[in-house]
Amino acid sequence: MAEFIECESLSISYSIAGIATVNYTILSTGTGASPYSSINAGNQNFAGVITNVYTQMIEGTEGADPPWYETHVTLIATT
Repeated sequence: MAEFIECESLSISYSIAGIATVNYTILSTGTGASPYSSINAGNQNFAGVITNVYTQMIEGTEGADPPWYETHVTLIATT
């Protein structure tokens, strides 16, 4: 199974307490993408707890062999 993080999907926001919410999307050729609980971005390492994972088939890839899926992930982290 091939999988990679779609770089344009990476979004990081901070709460007033300094907790980071990291959202990203994994593109893969199967439904079993492995969400990462640690992401390195901008020379910062964000490690924490995955709070949401949602997987769906990418429209228009139904006939592909194999079809492609996108997995949306929310990670609550500290730096």
